[in-house]
Amino acid sequence: MIDQLKKAIHQIESLPESKQIEIAKLIQDELSWDASILQSQDQLASLAKEALKEYKEGKASDKPW
Repeated sequence: MIDQLKKAIHQIESLPESKQIEIAKLIQDELSWDASILQSQDQLASLAKEALKEYKEGKASDKPW
C-alpha cells in the first residue's frame, strides 16, 4: 500500500462511523465504475466506430437534438 493511501486511511479511521461508511461507499462506487468501464471497452469502441461511420455517411449530425 502506498504511503498516501495509508495516510488517507489513517485519517478516515479518526472520523465518525457514519462518515467512514459514506467514504467506503464512495470508494466502492468508484471501483465498481472503473471495473464497468474496463469491461465495456470493446463495446464502447464498436459504438464509437458505428457513430463515426454514420456521421461520415451523413446519417448523423454533430448538432444537439
